[in-house]
Amino acid sequence: CAFYLRLSDMDPPGVLCAITAALGRLGISISTINQPPACDPNGVPIIITTHPASPGTFGRALRDILALPQVSRRHTVMRLLP
Repeated sequence: CAFYLRLSDMDPPGVLCAITAALGRLGISISTINQPPACDPNGVPIIITTHPASPGTFGRALRDILALPQVSRRHTVMRLLP
């Protein structure tokens, strides 16, 4: 199934690259990515939807992403129906 992922980061240069690299290392393809303007001084939202991936593989990528020091541990994940 495909996934929806909403994260918050502190927006330093390179963090978006690190997030997408974590997905790419495990073969997870991005369908859409959006970084709306920041309204919260504590972080900038990043919204990603993926092409179908196994839940286990996506979970491993998510652990890698949440381990990044610039990414908040608060996140939302949803499976997307075809």
